[in-house]
Formats: sequence, C-alpha cells, structure tokens
Amino acid sequence: MKNQLIILFSLIIIFMTKSFAQNNWDFLWQQNLDTSVTAVSLSPDGSKMASGDYIGKIRVWDSSTGTLLWENEHEAQIVAIAFSPDGSKIVTADKYYLIKVWDSSTGFLFWAGYLSEYINNRIYFSADGKKVAAASTSRIKVWDLSTGTLLWGKKVKTIFSFSLNPAGNKAVIGYYHGKVELWDIKSDS
Repeated sequence: MKNQLIILFSLIIIFMTKSFAQNNWDFLWQQNLDTSVTAVSLSPDGSKMASGDYIGKIRVWDSSTGTLLWENEHEAQIVAIAFSPDGSKIVTADKYYLIKVWDSSTGFLFWAGYLSEYINNRIYFSADGKKVAAASTSRIKVWDLSTGTLLWGKKVKTIFSFSLNPAGNKAVIGYYHGKVELWDIKSDS
C-alpha cells in the first residue's frame, strides 16, 4: 500500500509539473524602482506599460524593450492608473483625491480634477476616451475631458464596486450591503 501511494503521488506530481510547464509564463523584463509600486496598467494594444508608486511618480515604458518613455509626478501616492480604450491617454489618481489625465506618448498633462474623497482604484475612461469617471466608497463623478466640466456626480453610501459602460452614459454601482443600481448619466449642468 505504501508503494502504491508513493507511485500515485509521483504520478500526480509529474502530471502537475507537466500541466504547469505547458501554461508557463515567459519573463520579459524588469525595472527596479526606489519605492513600492502601487498601481499598474497595460495599454490596450500591449505596447506600453504604466506604473504609479508610493511617492507619486508615474512612469510609462515601452512594453517590448522596457525603455522608459516618460515619467512625471503627482503630489502623493498613486492609488489608480488606467489607459484609455485607444491607448492615447492615461488617467491617474493619488491618495489626496487628485485625478490627472496624461498623453500616453509624451506625458503632457492636459486635465486635472478632484474627487473630494479617496479613490479606491476605481477610475475609468468611456470607450471614446472623452469622459473619465472616478469612484470612492461613497462618491462617483464623471467629467467631460474636452471641457473639463462635471457631467454627473452622485453621493451614495458604501460603494463596493463601480463600472462605467463603454459609451460613458450609464453607471452600475454595487454596494457593500448587497444592492446593485444602474444609473443613466446625464449632465448635472
């Protein structure tokens, strides 16, 4: 019986090793930074990688070579980062509620706004890249990037999850206490 168990465990280990080897990831490159990386994102086409860190630096790399394309700064720790659907923009948020939108190729800052509460990794672009949305645990805001105006804002209780549809005209909110809501986003002005 002992020999049969040893054979059985050996076969399981061989099977698992072969399974993991078939699904192995290929290491591409690594950058060593001077502080903790707190947010990361890949562009939709995979050509760029962005990171934000504990001291507020944003860095964008060429994904194929690991070459740093640009870096810039926030005033505080980066808590969220995301590429627009076409990869031309990056939105970042720091722990002091500041949201910035950058040109992903040059690092040019072309918009900034405040959520007025901590942003828990919830920032989104609409599918056309013309709107940006951010959510904390109790507040959601959606801005028009071409004008910088607030299109929609909602104060709620205990947001657990949030998503913006690709058109940027509907928001779904999931609550900690087991409720889900769908909202039509219309201009507050």
